[in-house]
Amino acid sequence: MKGWVYVMSNQAMPGLVKVGYSTKDPELRAEELNHTGIPHPYLVDYEMLVESPYSTEQESHEALADVREGKEWFRCTPEHAIAAIRRVAGDGIILENYKHADRKEAERLQIERDKAENAAERARRARHQTEERFREREAQIRSTWNAKIEQQFPTHSFYVYWVSGAIGCFVLAALLFPGAESEGATAFLSIVGGAVAGVFIKSYFEGKRAKNPQYLAMKKKCETEIKYMRLGTPLTPDQRYVLKIREMMEPWIKDFGDQPPGAPNPTAVVTVFLYPNGVQTQPPTLTSSSGNTDFDRSTLLALRCLDPFPAPPSGCYPATLQVKYSMFDPLP
Repeated sequence: MKGWVYVMSNQAMPGLVKVGYSTKDPELRAEELNHTGIPHPYLVDYEMLVESPYSTEQESHEALADVREGKEWFRCTPEHAIAAIRRVAGDGIILENYKHADRKEAERLQIERDKAENAAERARRARHQTEERFREREAQIRSTWNAKIEQQFPTHSFYVYWVSGAIGCFVLAALLFPGAESEGATAFLSIVGGAVAGVFIKSYFEGKRAKNPQYLAMKKKCETEIKYMRLGTPLTPDQRYVLKIREMMEPWIKDFGDQPPGAPNPTAVVTVFLYPNGVQTQPPTLTSSSGNTDFDRSTLLALRCLDPFPAPPSGCYPATLQVKYSMFDPLP
């Protein structure tokens, strides 16, 4: 049913406008409101004829929610409200009349808001595309590292553990009950027992792998690469070299857990002395303490174990090399 969406104002309420709808002439609605005891008359600043006045009014209220004073009243200019109503109505405007409102100002505000919304939409799309690229790149990084981890720490299907458990159960049954009459029953019990044993065997080996220092170091390196990728900072060859050194040091470094929120990240600086072939000429020395004796000692021990030292990106070993190693962050 066709009807009107209107914008009214009243001198008694400066800075406020009323956005409502009516199936009759808005001027008649204004006359009705003039009998409510207000000292000044209501003025119809703008009126718009549309097919669905109620839904247009409600959507306009939502569009003006940030300036809503209460009920149908909004703290803004008539032109501001008109711009919002026209954006909501779009091509559904059948007729409109500017009575006391400034058409040019309303159109200017609408154009500005459209530009702002278009810019916001472009920004939203750009963020979405960036996030999609991040997700794709993250999947690639995880796939690469999972392949490396699988190569060094291969996993097996449950079938392998089941068969191993079944064989063990069969042999055990044969040893414990050499005179068993039913081979079928023994085989059945071996299969069932093998499945149960397979669960425990699989759990044991997966738990052992999850606690392996080299496995944990590779997982951490993967997460670090993803972290810096999301920060928009691709890893440089030097940073990759640092990560390689950290990965090789991990097995000898004491586990200090995760970094507590807001806690500092202690960093030890150690000088390593090298021959041209990477062999260390003398034990590493602590150049700058992290403030944690255990961590300093672990860092020195780990670096001493890297002999020969991994080749730097340039391929040429310097006579001395300073290594900064942080307790929590692999890239100090």
